[in-house]
Amino acid sequence: MRIIIFVLLILPTVIIAQKQYAPMGAVWTYEGHEIDCQGNHKQYIVEHEVDIDGKDCSVIYNYNSSDIDPIFVKSSDSLIVWENMNQVYFLEDSTFYLLYDFNAEIGDTITFYDPINRGNFSSTLNENPADGPAEILAHITDIEIEEIQSQQRKFFTAEIFIASIPFPFPAIFIENIGSTDQGIAGDYFFYVADGCFGGLH
Repeated sequence: MRIIIFVLLILPTVIIAQKQYAPMGAVWTYEGHEIDCQGNHKQYIVEHEVDIDGKDCSVIYNYNSSDIDPIFVKSSDSLIVWENMNQVYFLEDSTFYLLYDFNAEIGDTITFYDPINRGNFSSTLNENPADGPAEILAHITDIEIEEIQSQQRKFFTAEIFIASIPFPFPAIFIENIGSTDQGIAGDYFFYVADGCFGGLH
């Protein structure tokens, strides 16, 4: 499967060492899955910072557009993230859960979690949301180094395992950018490509 990724990630010129993933002003733009190609655009922007128990956190807000030429409208969805030693955590009910581990090596199996009740930040079918965020396993099968905006970044290829799905599915994550699939946490059953089938731009 040919994977085409257009990255239009806007990062401030000066990046604070502890905030490589979500510094103030960072923008992610995704085209969501849309069979009839009428537009399902999603944008995520870091617009606020907050201190939680001594952790310097970023607040990511969601914007959506259903137009072919997107005019983004802010939703009520937001996600608080904290970065520590090349790992990214999100806050859910006063607990921080792992979202990304950019320290992973080939052969590692990483346990990470999917936000629940976060609208456009949630990706999996969590059958028991009362149990908290859904646990997901990512087995890293390959890592390549690519240059994006004059920076060398790791591209992690993984097999994703979710308890409610009987088979693994492929995923790609970019160091300090995240999922190349649909949305911050990624989504399954979507081919990653440009055009109307979902993907990171």
